[in-house]
Amino acid sequence: GLTPEVHLDPECWLSRDPRVNWLVEKLLSLKDKKVLVIAHHASTAIALQDFCAKKHAIRCSAFHEHLNLFERDRAAAYFSEKEQGAQVLFCSEIGSEGRNFQFAHHLVLFDLPSNPDLLEQRIGRLDRIGQLETIQIHVPYLQNSSSEVLFDWYHQGMNLFLKSFSAGFALFEAFSSELNGCMNDLNISRESLIESTQARVKQIRHEMEQGRDQLLELNSCRQPKADNLVEQVETEEKANSLASYFQLLLEEFGVDQEEHSALSWVLRPSEHMKHSYFPGLNDEGNTVTLDRLKALSRDDIEFLSWEHPMVAESMEMMVKGDAGSTSVGLIKVKGLKPGTLLLEAFYTLNTIAPKALQVNRYLSQKPIRCLVDASGKNLSQVVNHNALNGLSQPLKRKVAIQVIEQVKPQVESLLKTANSVIEGDAKQFKLDGIERVDQLLGAEKQRLIELQSFNKNIRTDEIEAFDLLSNKIKHHIEKSSLQLQGLRLLVAS
Repeated sequence: GLTPEVHLDPECWLSRDPRVNWLVEKLLSLKDKKVLVIAHHASTAIALQDFCAKKHAIRCSAFHEHLNLFERDRAAAYFSEKEQGAQVLFCSEIGSEGRNFQFAHHLVLFDLPSNPDLLEQRIGRLDRIGQLETIQIHVPYLQNSSSEVLFDWYHQGMNLFLKSFSAGFALFEAFSSELNGCMNDLNISRESLIESTQARVKQIRHEMEQGRDQLLELNSCRQPKADNLVEQVETEEKANSLASYFQLLLEEFGVDQEEHSALSWVLRPSEHMKHSYFPGLNDEGNTVTLDRLKALSRDDIEFLSWEHPMVAESMEMMVKGDAGSTSVGLIKVKGLKPGTLLLEAFYTLNTIAPKALQVNRYLSQKPIRCLVDASGKNLSQVVNHNALNGLSQPLKRKVAIQVIEQVKPQVESLLKTANSVIEGDAKQFKLDGIERVDQLLGAEKQRLIELQSFNKNIRTDEIEAFDLLSNKIKHHIEKSSLQLQGLRLLVAS
């Protein structure tokens, strides 16, 4: 009896169901507000959307499982538009999961789900990060019906419309027999059911409060450190470094970019792309933004950060690709004979280890730099990378190829020298990684040992597991090998 309309033709129930007239009046009274209407069945949502659009000229859209992903995105985007968008979005139950509409403040539950967790999910579509107002929940129900019984149980018994309750389904299982009895026979008094539910809710909330570790909560937020982290995040987001870098990256890979709005772009594949694949780029294109608030209010716009897959994977493609891994240049320095060769090489330590070990947490991923001259002398500490950039200038491609052909034997000799020189630095990197393993895992192991002295639940095998984990990580660090990542040949002029 919770969804009586599904058994009737829309022309029949739309004209007879008092909830429909109530809904139209409510929507007209909220004409300047965004309203999300959720019904259990797609047929109900479609019928209501069609009725409101054609009979009452209400700007609205429908969101249900019979639409493909693109059509759902379009419906959600139409609803999210502030000025010319839909006032109302009619959703089936699929709208209660996954989508966020925190820019709306009015929620109409055209029917009620029998599962309290599902009711919380419905409310959660509006109760999200970014919600700036109190959510207004509207629940029309038929008097003397099973819907009224369920509404009273949710509202009076569980207070579910005003306060979240994580143990809703467990409570539903405990009282399902009594609840179903009252819903099937409306003559049965539900006062006893509501009182029992209230008492049980109070008991569960008390138990949940008692279960909190207050000392842990007091120490869970170190406010000065938290404020510093927030400030760093805000500074990073305001910086233009990501915008300028990513636009250069798109140009390098041949991806078309068109300005959408402030700090937002539309990205599309082009015929001039270096590769047929670009991470996360759809055939129809993507709309991206650096504005977090805009991304939160628009499901169809992706929020770009340094951790976004499109950015991270495209950076990886650039690093692992051949482009930019070698260069040839000229250098002018007093005292350096013309024709003298300098070779700058960059290496990384790579290890083949199971992902679960998180070896990169301990072994530094910082590139190891080496600068050698023809005599085999290591000049890495004498001239740093930035200083070398200021002293050198690139050669044209054709000239660089001719130079390489002439000095190839010397370059091969320089590379062998660089490989032998870099081995010492690599050993130090490995020792630093092993020391970091002892610091981090050793501290965690010691914490468990101390905790075991007064907590019998700490097992000895848990402590021994740290030794096993530590040995595995150290083994992979010791077996890590150097990999050449980039070369720059400089010729004195």
